[in-house]
Amino acid sequence: MHMASLHPFKMEDGGWLSYGGVWVRPLLVEKTHTGTEEEIEGVAGGGDRAGVKHSGGKKGREMVDVILDAAGRMGVECAVVDAERVGSRALLLHGVLRAVRRRNQGKMRSRTLPMETLLCLAGTRQTGRAVETMSPREVSSRMWLVLFFSPTSETPSPPSERKIEEMLSALGLRVVNPPDEPPKEVLMAMMEESLRKEMG
Repeated sequence: MHMASLHPFKMEDGGWLSYGGVWVRPLLVEKTHTGTEEEIEGVAGGGDRAGVKHSGGKKGREMVDVILDAAGRMGVECAVVDAERVGSRALLLHGVLRAVRRRNQGKMRSRTLPMETLLCLAGTRQTGRAVETMSPREVSSRMWLVLFFSPTSETPSPPSERKIEEMLSALGLRVVNPPDEPPKEVLMAMMEESLRKEMG
C-alpha cells in the first residue's frame, strides 16, 4: 500500500518526508550490541566528533536519552518509539501527522513535536503516560526513530544520509526494513481507535 493513500506527506531527497513546514525521517532500527559502559564516538555533524557516554552501568542515562542527545547534536529532534507498540509505518506517520497539525494550529499539549507525537500515538493527554507507554523497554530489540527537522535560512537542508548512518552506527543501531502494512481497512480502524482513546 502506497503511503500517499493515507498521508499527505511529500517525498523529499534522502528518504525524508515533508508536511506543514516540517521534514520527517522515520527509521526502524535494531540494536547491534548491548554494552553498558562503552564510550560511543559518533559523528554528529559539521565534521566534529561527538562522544556520547552510554552510562547504563552507572544507573545514569538510558539508551533513549543517548539517542536523543546524539540526534540533538546532529541538529534534529527525535521521537523514540517501541516497535512492539507501533508495528506499522503508516500508523507511526498518522501520529506524526496529527502532531504536526496540532503544532501548526497552535493546539499542542506539549512543548516539542517528538513529545506531541508520543501523545498522539499513545492516545492520551498525559505526557508521563505517553512516555511510559511508547518508550522502548529493556527487552525491546527494535524501535522507531522519528527524526524531525525544521528548515531555516541558516540550515535549509537536513542531515545527510551519511551522517545519519554514522550516528546510528556509533550508537550500535542499524536500519531494518519495516514489516508489511496491514490492509487499509485495518489501518483505518486502528487509527480511529487511537482517536477514540484520546478523546475519551
